[in-house]
Amino acid sequence: MSNPKISALIFSRDAPDTTIDLAKDIYEIVDEIVIVDCSVKVKYKILHEKFEGLKKVKLFHTMALGYADPMRAFGLEKCTKEWILYIDTDERLSADLKRDLRSIISNGHAAAYQLKRYENCSKSSNLDEFFTWQTRIYQKDRVKYLGITHEQPIIHGITQRVYDNGAFLLHVNELRQRFGNEYSKMDIFERFSYENYKARMLDYLSKVISPGKIAKNTTLGRMVRVMIFASQHLAFRKSDEEISYVDYLFLSMVRNAAYGIISKKINPIGIISGAMGNANRIAQLRQDDEDNTYFDIAQKINSIGVIKYLMLDDIKVVDALSRKYEWEQGGIDLLLRLLLERHNGKYP
Repeated sequence: MSNPKISALIFSRDAPDTTIDLAKDIYEIVDEIVIVDCSVKVKYKILHEKFEGLKKVKLFHTMALGYADPMRAFGLEKCTKEWILYIDTDERLSADLKRDLRSIISNGHAAAYQLKRYENCSKSSNLDEFFTWQTRIYQKDRVKYLGITHEQPIIHGITQRVYDNGAFLLHVNELRQRFGNEYSKMDIFERFSYENYKARMLDYLSKVISPGKIAKNTTLGRMVRVMIFASQHLAFRKSDEEISYVDYLFLSMVRNAAYGIISKKINPIGIISGAMGNANRIAQLRQDDEDNTYFDIAQKINSIGVIKYLMLDDIKVVDALSRKYEWEQGGIDLLLRLLLERHNGKYP
């Protein structure tokens, strides 16, 4: 593929200056820029006036659901090119990545490419040594999102890592937005049946193994599956029943250890104390959820994802919701309301 066509996909919320700066930065290296914005009216107007008349830029306004992930299927549908460059407003491409973006695709044989993202950068300092691998270049028809916070996309095909030391993403501290405790409100859905427990454990494991390997087929993956099987049957529980306090404790320890390995900052005491705090918090959530409403919703989300559960992969549904809630303050509170309405049969 000598000249791959690329759509840049950007999600923005109440950050017009940062969004405009990002669009300028990548304007010459992509064929299309799709911006899905959920800003308040006055800030959306700034974007609209700036991009009006620019054929390469397509701007869409939707309701605000607190984070971008539930709207990713909608954004992908609006992209018209074969390849996607997914980039956040608080990220920037290195000079080498901008130069080599098309050659990475044309010289490769994968459906998706993972890039290094240096996590604690500033506009004026050297790179921080800590980086994560992010799947940010992929074929549009080979990707699937579930709408879960900070998820990596599901790729149908080969994923390769770009090891070129000069081609990477920068996560710029000065550009980051702070939305307080919005994300933490979704913790009420961080609950698992034994069926979903296994999938989540393997997901954490996949973060620390080489790309291309399937977590469940590794030695550690097989050990995890045996352990979960034993835990479930020793507790005399069915696969669709909620996991025990001990299981939540172990799940939290594995998660904390995985992120410790990724960041190269392993603190055994911190891993254990953090896991105990999380298990105790979930125990309180279980006590408060007397009729299991949030647990039932959590199982739907863990099984098919927020996008499918709320039908946000249907453009007509998104358009209808946006017309109704477009200029509301929105955020996670609106997402929680929609999830409850869907559960109670009152969803649009």
